[in-house]
Amino acid sequence: MNAFADGEVCAVTSSLALEQDVAWMMAFQAGDRASFGRIVEEYRRPVISHVYRLVRDVSIAEELSQEVFLRVYRTRDYRPTAKLRSWLFRIATNLALNWLRDHRHEVCHQRLDHPPAQFRLREPQARTPNMEEFLLRDVRLAEVRAAIQDFARTKTCASAWPTSIQLRSRTAPDARPHPCFLR
Repeated sequence: MNAFADGEVCAVTSSLALEQDVAWMMAFQAGDRASFGRIVEEYRRPVISHVYRLVRDVSIAEELSQEVFLRVYRTRDYRPTAKLRSWLFRIATNLALNWLRDHRHEVCHQRLDHPPAQFRLREPQARTPNMEEFLLRDVRLAEVRAAIQDFARTKTCASAWPTSIQLRSRTAPDARPHPCFLR
């Protein structure tokens, strides 16, 4: 029974919000300018976000959102058959699509106040290595360790080599390789 009561509360809350929006718009149509201010206050951010998703430019999104509310203010032909939110977002979508159509030739132009999209800094995607990469890393570490040990062994043997002066003084039959190279 509580789940049903909770569902009723949600339905009542959403219908009250719908009725509040309708009441604000009807009051605005009757001449109450404060009601229009409440509508703008309630829907300004969501409309800007919606337009931004379409045009991908904050300044254009804010400008087009102002135009949305200006058109609502001028027309005042809202009928409560549709939700106010749907009506506002339809106006916003139409304005954004018109703007995109009218400015599609500017896609090739670079704005001086914005860096081009391909050069904007982006966060690198955090990626976890897979099992193959872990195994490759382990094999490479083992190879590096082996090479370091071999180098250390070779370096101690190389220090026992005679210098170039000693090699020149020896004759070919007397010259023998160092014992560590006779393996």
